[in-house]
Amino acid sequence: MAQTDLPKESAALIEELQPLFDNWVRFFSVNDFKSVRSLWAPGLDAPYYVAEEHDVLMSTWDEVEHYWSETAKINTDFQGRIQIVNAKHVSDDQAMAHFELAWKMSLVGWERPIGGTNRGMAGFSKTDDGWRFHSYMEAPKAPITYLRDNGASDETMLAIRALYMDIAAGLSF
Repeated sequence: MAQTDLPKESAALIEELQPLFDNWVRFFSVNDFKSVRSLWAPGLDAPYYVAEEHDVLMSTWDEVEHYWSETAKINTDFQGRIQIVNAKHVSDDQAMAHFELAWKMSLVGWERPIGGTNRGMAGFSKTDDGWRFHSYMEAPKAPITYLRDNGASDETMLAIRALYMDIAAGLSF
């Protein structure tokens, strides 16, 4: 569904929430993680944060701030865009949003930037200062989608499909 086709309630909520993501990118691009933290609900004891490159949930501020501190050590240039695809109220003071993230990052010691496109979900609480994050999760697409979207050859796509079949053969439930 194109963003212009969203129900009025969703479109209005997106308008309220989008500035949080815009600021997230702006602060992240200059390693200003104190300001990124200000986008989170004040008094939140336990954030819910999953970065795409991490296997585990970060659920304490110590874990999140350590992640941000380590990121600041290696990030020499971050550029990105986070665009809300859809949003909905869960209650009067709670909301959630599905977003798309496109990013490019230069890292200390790497000869070229890395980047990608992801999707994600975020949860928000309404505070005296407006909406603030309480949860954030990046969800990379399957590798096959990156290959397909970037013009991989039919031969490569068949090889990846075979790899997925091999992986499936090794799974048991």
